[in-house]
Amino acid sequence: MDLAGSAGVLIILNGFRGDMQNYTGSVDFTPGSPMLAEGREIGDYEGVIGWAAGLSAPGCANVTAGSSTLTFQFIRD
Repeated sequence: MDLAGSAGVLIILNGFRGDMQNYTGSVDFTPGSPMLAEGREIGDYEGVIGWAAGLSAPGCANVTAGSSTLTFQFIRD
């Protein structure tokens, strides 16, 4: 898979409902942030959701969980 950026991150989330689509928003976006160049949903099958993130440089992710959200913040190594 080709994404914008020079580094990438694969995010796999499991434990979701397998009998319906779990995410209904945009499946491909380019936020224009300094670190995150592109994000794309790559799968939603049997309760497992996959996302790919193209980064402008290698980095680490900080994840914060809310009551119904996950927030990923990518920072440089």
